[in-house]
Amino acid sequence: MNRPADRRPVSVGHAVGASSYRGDMRYRSDLELLVTLDASAIERACTSPDCLPELISLAIDESLEFDDCADLATSSGDDAAAAFCTQEAAAWRATAALLREMRHAYGHGGRRRGAA
Repeated sequence: MNRPADRRPVSVGHAVGASSYRGDMRYRSDLELLVTLDASAIERACTSPDCLPELISLAIDESLEFDDCADLATSSGDDAAAAFCTQEAAAWRATAALLREMRHAYGHGGRRRGAA
């Protein structure tokens, strides 16, 4: 099945252009490895690019909350909690960066740029 370049990406199991499929699967795998978003949020991010701004905002908010948590834990002398919160903040920042990359790849209209 030939898929026009202006169509949205589809989930696993559907025929897509080879380069589009690899890119979509890379994003899904990278988001899963970060262990920040749940499976339904990852599915939405990979199949409904219009939700990316909302997910980016969520990731930024979470990173800021964990940064605050790390600061509080550090000031109270709880090094283990501070390390945990710092690690979580970094994971959420990486999630926001990946979601921004996805938004750029899909363009503002929700279409994947350069898809086959």
